[in-house]
Amino acid sequence: MHSYGLGGPQGGWQQFAVISNLHSLVRIPDNVSYELAAVTSDAVLTPYHAIKRARLGPTSNVLLIGAGGLGMNAIQIVKAFGAHLVVLDLKQELQQAVLERGADEFYTDMKEYSKSNTTARSFDFVLDLCGFDSTYAIAIRHVKRRGIIGAIGLGYGYVKVNLMYLCRKEVTLLGNFYGSVQELKECLELVSKGLVTPEISMVEFKDVNSVVDLLRDGKIKGRAVFDPNKKLRVKL
Repeated sequence: MHSYGLGGPQGGWQQFAVISNLHSLVRIPDNVSYELAAVTSDAVLTPYHAIKRARLGPTSNVLLIGAGGLGMNAIQIVKAFGAHLVVLDLKQELQQAVLERGADEFYTDMKEYSKSNTTARSFDFVLDLCGFDSTYAIAIRHVKRRGIIGAIGLGYGYVKVNLMYLCRKEVTLLGNFYGSVQELKECLELVSKGLVTPEISMVEFKDVNSVVDLLRDGKIKGRAVFDPNKKLRVKL
């Protein structure tokens, strides 16, 4: 699938784009808005691709690190697969939203998890949506032997990997970057059925530069969607 404006054809930030490969077009379900479909193509598809590759099931124990724009969608996807989900995020104020989206447990520190669970287990799958040395260290510490770490977050771009620890535990480090056309169809179906509901902030095209600043400052909830016919709903 082409990724417009991201290492592929240009045009992702324009009102119109020429589609050279018709196989990359996906029908939007009737009950899914253009806005939700736009966000689904990235902020739902990316975690879905990783979660599907991990082959989760009802007996899987999952740790998700980072409940931001991708994380809130990933929570709903993990629960759609029926797994037990523990979410870790530094922001205590996110607890209610995280639990409302289906997470079984929420913590701001993994020490809290160990104290709250006398039978605390290692995790079959750890989903790192941040991508820092500190979050990778948590992931490798808490993943079970022969478990999987899903690397999605690119916060720093580089992390320190203790190869001896990685090899001794025989951990699979799963790289991940968006997904396939078929998986996008599946994601739109999840949204259509109400199993995943992305959070969006509508903005006008003319405000693109201001919104980039808001994103940098962490003041956008969910994902920003540009629509020339919608007025800015975010306080600048």
